Amino acid sequence: MLNSLLPFLLNLVIGILGIGLIVFLHELGHFFAARLFNIDVETLSFGMGPVIFSHDGKHTTYCISLLPFGGYCRIKGSVELTKALKDKQNEFTHTEKGSFFGTTPFIRFLIFLAGPITNFIVSVLLFTSVYAISTQVISNPARVLKITDYPSLYSSTFEQTTLLTGDEILTLEGKEINDWESLTSILANSDGETLKALVKRGKNTFETTLIPTENNGHYSFGLALYQSPIVGRIDSVTELKVNDRILAVDGITINNTNDFYSQVLDKEVATLTVLRKDKQQEITIKGGTSFDFAWKSNYKTQKGMSFIPSLVKGFNKAINVSKTTLEALANIISAKAKTEEVRNTLTGPTRAAQSIGMITMLGAKSSLLIGFRAFIYLLAIVSISICVANLLPIPNFDGGQMLINLYSIVRKKDLTPKGYVILQLSGLVCTILILLFMYGLDFKHYFMH
Repeated sequence: MLNSLLPFLLNLVIGILGIGLIVFLHELGHFFAARLFNIDVETLSFGMGPVIFSHDGKHTTYCISLLPFGGYCRIKGSVELTKALKDKQNEFTHTEKGSFFGTTPFIRFLIFLAGPITNFIVSVLLFTSVYAISTQVISNPARVLKITDYPSLYSSTFEQTTLLTGDEILTLEGKEINDWESLTSILANSDGETLKALVKRGKNTFETTLIPTENNGHYSFGLALYQSPIVGRIDSVTELKVNDRILAVDGITINNTNDFYSQVLDKEVATLTVLRKDKQQEITIKGGTSFDFAWKSNYKTQKGMSFIPSLVKGFNKAINVSKTTLEALANIISAKAKTEEVRNTLTGPTRAAQSIGMITMLGAKSSLLIGFRAFIYLLAIVSISICVANLLPIPNFDGGQMLINLYSIVRKKDLTPKGYVILQLSGLVCTILILLFMYGLDFKHYFMH
């Protein structure tokens, strides 16, 4: 129990710190926009709850709070709001210099817009960093297996008749194939065309043609990765060790990872014969589809792009992730998505944080650079999610506040203090309901699903 709880908590802490940083940068956007228009910010805090450190600046008290759940930016104006409500005023008549309610609706609109814009800029910069960093990427040999040889694992019946499981593809259309990843890239962009290939089988080479099959607008060549059954990473307590080579499952010879999966898929337990440091030994594991180890892969160094190409690619990536997020949100709101799809699309704060930490730590097991790159990539996606979510027209969210101020611009008159408070309270209720729903998804995932 403790062995599984500690990694979970570590992953959770890493994710919370990452999400907290992105939320704080969102608040920092509001802070700089307010100060740009000479609006005083009473408090800027990283974290929530009890203050553990503070510094009084000229206009602002800067704080670090105990709980690293984002932060907050308290803009001057609460005194005017309280006084207006107490005196039952229909407008903010007595506002101090630097007060939020003493400025125009247009400036207030820009202050609220600054948060989502900051999140978008942060995501662009994070994606840019991902593409600019040189890193280690998987580079397995372009050996293939025919999926028709494994009917228990694949549903397709399409077969490349000229290939055999274990063949290695050397070239496609005259282009040298260095690894499986470059092979799949060319196959994915073939647009249904046949491809001439140079293939190595044992010590011999021969030329052949790869023919795709079409299924619902997608093309498949009926091939999968042929990978040696060597353990490359251990994710939890198990009798297996890194670099163990699995020779057999219940006495049946294993030549590749799909041989392994096809033998353990429907079994409760399986006996493995493994080769460890030139000695064979038997190990018993649980069968099924999920295991506490990963297969060994080859890696190569992928050089990072220069700044301008990285920036362009980072911007395009941020745009594409924004579109995908908006489409998913639109499907959920319009009830087009099924219950299962909603559960898979949406994650609550706990599961999001834990997933970020888990993926980061898995990457770090290969190298710290891979872990760091995964971390900033995931934070870029989080930043887009926060940007999109805050644009929702809910009174407590930036989108709702922007609508309120647009309404004031059109009417050329601010909301009454009472109307403003009513909208804020309704927004607070909506926010609480959304949080309960999101945490409910987390609860269902961890305890009921």
